[in-house]
Amino acid sequence: MHVKAIRTIRTARYPTRDQVASNPRLASLTPRIWQANRHVVVALGAIGIAASLSLAQEKRIIPGDIASPSLLSEGEALAIIRAEAKKAGLNLLHKAKRISINIPLRTGKTATRTYSLDETDVKKGVSIDILTYEDAYRLYGQDPPFETPTLAKKIRKSIATKRVLIIGDDHSLSSVNQKKMLRKQLGEFFKWLKAQGVI
Repeated sequence: MHVKAIRTIRTARYPTRDQVASNPRLASLTPRIWQANRHVVVALGAIGIAASLSLAQEKRIIPGDIASPSLLSEGEALAIIRAEAKKAGLNLLHKAKRISINIPLRTGKTATRTYSLDETDVKKGVSIDILTYEDAYRLYGQDPPFETPTLAKKIRKSIATKRVLIIGDDHSLSSVNQKKMLRKQLGEFFKWLKAQGVI
């Protein structure tokens, strides 16, 4: 037998546990060679379920949210929105309001979609929404071409009424900074509404 020394070896490239926790879609990616072996697929499925339950218990993730100890969940963000809106004199209800929006494409063109807003004050016609990665993915049917904060701004500009605030969740910030940014955006929006005599 001849032994040959290995000069270089590739560093394994796979997501860390925290990366998967903040972006659950990564856990669904399976190498093609594994997909051909049903025993491996079954085993991975069982491991994935167990890992998801463990993470949910450890990090207290609210079902439907994307969260980790350093990130602000959608549930927490909506709770802040309701509290700040109440102070401003708005009565927001978790009542899906469907509107027509234009989403920007990489080609520079736009496509029309129907979108449901999270919270609405029916009497005053004011709506506030958190645009999550899942929302953006559903709009495009694939990975969105823009980060959610950028996409939220572009979508809001396409809406006829300015009484709608769409905020893109920004997981590049810490939970503390996300809360600060959220309250800042809400404050500016409520200030504009007050100037317009809406509140």
